[in-house]
Amino acid sequence: MRAIFPTYKDEARKVCRSTGPFACDYPILIGNDDYYGGLGGEFVISTSSITSGTIVIRHELGHNLIDVGEEYDGGWVYSGVNAAHSLPPSWSHWLTNISAASHEERNRVIFQEYPWLDLSPGSWRKVFYTDGHDGGWERVYIQASASGVPDREDLWVGIDGNELDWYPTGNDDRRFLEWHSKKGFAPGFHVIEFRQNTKPKKGRMPRQLCSIEIIEYGAEEEFHQKKGYIGNFPTYDIYGRKTWRPTNEGCLMRHMQETTFCNVCQEGLWTNLMRRLVSLHLDVVNASI
Repeated sequence: MRAIFPTYKDEARKVCRSTGPFACDYPILIGNDDYYGGLGGEFVISTSSITSGTIVIRHELGHNLIDVGEEYDGGWVYSGVNAAHSLPPSWSHWLTNISAASHEERNRVIFQEYPWLDLSPGSWRKVFYTDGHDGGWERVYIQASASGVPDREDLWVGIDGNELDWYPTGNDDRRFLEWHSKKGFAPGFHVIEFRQNTKPKKGRMPRQLCSIEIIEYGAEEEFHQKKGYIGNFPTYDIYGRKTWRPTNEGCLMRHMQETTFCNVCQEGLWTNLMRRLVSLHLDVVNASI
């Protein structure tokens, strides 16, 4: 799962203190590793990966700078300015439609799994059922991640035997895959499949399926996918419990390939940093008295 923990915390703290007073508020440790991995907490940890290192730093640093939990589905912690446990939310002043303060955007997660599966023994297949467009589910979003698939011919992905396209990165690092459809599933059973098409060369990473999630949405008036729209978007934790987030996929705390925070998280960032500046100023004043 590529969670990276610090072994010598005292050494890291010592180095942090050596930079001078108030010079190391948010320490970041970079692992000397070419592949995806990291962790938040006292130290933000990432790797030197050219494809995912920055992605991980942005997201994990967001937890520390803003003091917020996750926005993606299937996590553990949902707290802070980007998580509402009831409606209307604390970000009502940011809502695109102020009159819809208690409106929940209509979607559902069909399933979400983290297989972390080596595909060399055989393909990964999932059969699922949906009432599809008969149930008013007009659009579909599939997101997955895989590693050890540097070239297009290395991995086959398909729905009901129909191949889904994706672009290669040229390296073995974990990479994120996305497919959007403006046409909902037909009612009934469907099959999604991942399989390796080629064997990795000796010494290379295996073809691995890391994660997969399929989400269905209502029509645009029921679920606003337009970028920048702020509303009440359901998020489901590992136990299926629901909270709400401010945007669909418009924040790097939700969508790790995004490069910016949503307006709600940005406000939380400024509030938190200004609070620290005021506290620091008071400490300096008190020390000089």
